[in-house]
Amino acid sequence: MPDYAEITAWSLEEVRQNLHQSLPDGWKVEQGATEGFLWVRLLQSDGSEAWSTIHLDERNLLLAAYCWLRLRGQSVPTPDVSVWGRRRGELTMKGVTRRALNLPDPEDLDPDEIRAVYEEAARDKRR
Repeated sequence: MPDYAEITAWSLEEVRQNLHQSLPDGWKVEQGATEGFLWVRLLQSDGSEAWSTIHLDERNLLLAAYCWLRLRGQSVPTPDVSVWGRRRGELTMKGVTRRALNLPDPEDLDPDEIRAVYEEAARDKRR
């Protein structure tokens, strides 16, 4: 299969040729224009519409149809291999909440110790 850089460099005729080669058996491409827009429809062998879109540029219109056909043939990853699937050891809200609730409360801070820290910082600023 051609890569993205090659596909975007195709001329209008190359796009048209590759689109027709990519069509499943019995499928047809219909093109037309209406109200200043170009349109394309991909029709299945029974005549029902599989996909359609409009565009201002014919090359981009046919590229969209070609790319739809190309993506249609790719497999969809299952959740366990998807980039959006959870991985083992990944943080979740439920897990973090459970761990946070099991932590003991910290010891109370000594107000005299806190005051001493602030006083020392204030003395250092005056120097």
